[in-house]
Amino acid sequence: MSTDPLALDAVAIKMMGMEIGDVPILGAAIARGVGESRLENITIGGDYKSIPKFTDYKLPKRYKSSKKSNYKILIKVIDFFKTVPKVNQKKCRNCNVCVESCPVKAINPETKQIDYTVCIECMCCHELCVYNAVELKKVNFLAGIVGRLNFSKYR
Repeated sequence: MSTDPLALDAVAIKMMGMEIGDVPILGAAIARGVGESRLENITIGGDYKSIPKFTDYKLPKRYKSSKKSNYKILIKVIDFFKTVPKVNQKKCRNCNVCVESCPVKAINPETKQIDYTVCIECMCCHELCVYNAVELKKVNFLAGIVGRLNFSKYR
């Protein structure tokens, strides 16, 4: 468990014997400044003083390192399809579960407005709202249209 998803992934990657640069989506997260990726800045809790390593873990045969990838294109694709949580005031019952579940306190308790400069897009508010008042909205209008297209007939 972690309040920082990138830090959690950085530790998990190291446990598998990989480097964080081997995983393109994590490289994109680092470039966007989403969280902490430097192991020396991450505190490991529990029974371990340092990051344990899996001894018998083997990467899948189809795994290929992508260290030479260009993350700029990946970041543009991610940003194009970016989705953010938004509180639907008509559905909201002011239970404050969304406010209490936000690890970075990005939701105003009175207005339920989300400060997107603070939000880390973990979607905990959306997942825990029993009234479905926290909806996911595409930032880019065109991405919403593309997301609704049905490509199943081309598979």
